[in-house]
Amino acid sequence: MSSADLFDEAFWGQIVRGLPELADNPEGADYLVFRFAGQYLPAVVKARTNEAVDRVWLSFWNYLVAPMSSRKPFGLSSQGADRLIAQLQQGVAERM
Repeated sequence: MSSADLFDEAFWGQIVRGLPELADNPEGADYLVFRFAGQYLPAVVKARTNEAVDRVWLSFWNYLVAPMSSRKPFGLSSQGADRLIAQLQQGVAERM
C-alpha cells in the first residue's frame, strides 16, 4: 500500500459523509476530511507508541466535539465523534 492510498481524501470523505451529523453540511465534511488527512492522519502514522497514537486520536476527538466557529464549519456530538473515530481507525488499519 502506498502512502498516496492512505492519504486519499476521497476514501476518507466517503466515511465522513456517511455520518448523519454531517449529511446536511458538505462544507463541514470537506473541511473535516482536509484536516484529518492533512494533520491528524500523518500524526497517527508517525506515532511510535500506542500511547502516542492514543494521544493523537484523543486530540482529534476534542477537535471534533469543539463547537462550530468561523474557522471550523462543523461540530459533532461526543457520540458522533466516537462513531467517526471508530470508522476512521478501521480505515487506517485496513489501509496500512
